[in-house]
Amino acid sequence: MTGTKSNAVVTRDVLESGKEAFYSSVLIDNRKYFAYYAPLFNSDGSCVGMIFVGKPSEYVDGLIWHAIMPLLILAVAVILFAGFFALRFSGKLVGAIRKIEEFLEKVSSGNLRAELDYNVLMRNDELGGMGKHAVSMQKSLRELIEQDLLTKLYNRRCGEKLLAQVQSEYEKKGVPFSVALGDVDYFKRVNDTYGHECGDIVLMYLAGKLGAYMHGKGFAARWGGEEFLLVFQNYDLEHTVKSLEELTAEIRSSGIDYQNEKDIRITMTFGVVEGSNEKIDHILRGVDAKLYLGKNQGRDRIVS
Repeated sequence: MTGTKSNAVVTRDVLESGKEAFYSSVLIDNRKYFAYYAPLFNSDGSCVGMIFVGKPSEYVDGLIWHAIMPLLILAVAVILFAGFFALRFSGKLVGAIRKIEEFLEKVSSGNLRAELDYNVLMRNDELGGMGKHAVSMQKSLRELIEQDLLTKLYNRRCGEKLLAQVQSEYEKKGVPFSVALGDVDYFKRVNDTYGHECGDIVLMYLAGKLGAYMHGKGFAARWGGEEFLLVFQNYDLEHTVKSLEELTAEIRSSGIDYQNEKDIRITMTFGVVEGSNEKIDHILRGVDAKLYLGKNQGRDRIVS
C-alpha cells in the first residue's frame, strides 16, 4: 500500500531477516488488516524492499463468519435431530447421525478433505439430504480457501501445501517429482494493448489449458499475477522437460479470441528443477532462478 510506513515489527521480521511473514492484525491508517509481506531481493541477494498484500480485518472476518455460520447452523440442526431420532430409532439411524457429527467435527477442525460415509449419502431420508448439504458446504468452503477466484486453479497457499505432500511421497516411497514455474511472456503488453479484461481472459484461458494438461500428471496452481506453478509427480527432469516442450508448443500455436481480435498469440517461459528432499523454499528459489534466466535469455523457452 503506497504512502504508508511499515511498523518496527514488520521491518524486523521481513526487511531485516529477509523472510516472508503473515500478520493477522496490522494497523494501517488506523485500520486493521490481515497482511502478508514478502521481501524483494536484488540480483546480488540483498534485500531492497518488500511487497504487501492484505485485506481489511473486517472483510476477512465477514468471509469467515459467512463460511462458518452455515456449518454452525447445520451442527445445531444435527444435534436437534440426534435428540429427536434417538428417542424413536436406533441402530443404523443413530449410526448415521454420529457419522455426520464426526464429519462436521473434522471439517470444523480444518480437515476440508474429510469424507462422509458413502452409506449416509445414499440414504433417501432427511439424514441423507443433510449429509449431502454438509458435503456441499464443505466443498464451497474448500474452494473459498484453496481456489484462486479468477482462474479456478489452486491458489499459492494450497499449491505450497500440495507440493509438500508430493515431496513427502518422494521421501517415503521414492516417487520422483519435478517442479516448474511458468510466466506469461510480455503479459503487460497484452493489458496495455487490449485492456485488463482481455488480460483476465488470457489468464483464464491458460489456466484451463494448464489444468487440463496436468490432469493425471500432477497439479497446476496460480502462483501470483501471470505466474503458474506446475508440479509433475512421478516425472523425472528429462520427462518433465519433454512434457513442457509439448505444452509450450501447444500454447504457442493457439490463438485467443477476444472480441474482434481473433489472433492474440501468447507464449510462456518456464524454469524447471528436479524434486529433492531439500527445503521447499530452496526448491522454489531454484526454480524461480531458472525462470529468471529464461526471461533474460529471450523468453519463450524452458530452462532446466
